[in-house]
Amino acid sequence: MSFSFNSKIPLYYQIREDILHKIEQGHYNVGDQLPSELQLVEDYGVSRPTIRQAISELVQEGYLIRGRGRGTFVSQPMITDNALVFSSFEEESNIEYHWEKVVECNIINASSEIARDLNLTANDEVFEITVLKGIYQDCLTIRTSQIPVKLAPGLFEAENLKDLRLYKILRENYGLVPTNSKQSFQSVPAAQDESALLEVDLGSPLTLWRGVLYSNEVPMARVKTLFRGDRFRFEITQNEGAKDTAVMKLVNLSD
Repeated sequence: MSFSFNSKIPLYYQIREDILHKIEQGHYNVGDQLPSELQLVEDYGVSRPTIRQAISELVQEGYLIRGRGRGTFVSQPMITDNALVFSSFEEESNIEYHWEKVVECNIINASSEIARDLNLTANDEVFEITVLKGIYQDCLTIRTSQIPVKLAPGLFEAENLKDLRLYKILRENYGLVPTNSKQSFQSVPAAQDESALLEVDLGSPLTLWRGVLYSNEVPMARVKTLFRGDRFRFEITQNEGAKDTAVMKLVNLSD
């Protein structure tokens, strides 16, 4: 992978991709220990927090595993199985958030992974917006959406950002209506940035939802949402001969 300090792709993400590429190509095999953080800092010429963010994402996604006091190792490949789809789009769920806050709002160049998921050419421009949502004083979810610039030019204009109901804007202003999706769920520990945003302890359980949303078979958005594990559960209802449904509920698990 080519590594560039001048790219619009964040440094931590370039490092994440480079390490992932080395795992996929067999440079690092299952059970191999990665170089220390200090060695990676020297190899890539970046800060330690940048290395930690890259490693944390790969740990969250199951490519790496941390051994307490022993270092970071390449993990066994995760087993993927089919799961029933739940209400795909948060804005159509039964949760009524009281507030939303834009954490980050950028235009980036598509990495190879983003380009693959959104059917783009590498380095095509992508809108990336991260939103923190909550109820009363509680911070509950972090959602990062990536939308091809060519599908929604002007999306980040000030008038649009007054209304954070992103998929309403995409539907009404650009005719992009989610018709189907590819989704995955995973339980992950809260990394440092996430624990700070959600106001939970480092390593607290979160549910990671990843999805690619399609509008009439055209990839329209790549979405990553982190839900606080102590405040959400996901229920699926199945009926013989009827369409399977799923419900996302906000619960107080201490009750």
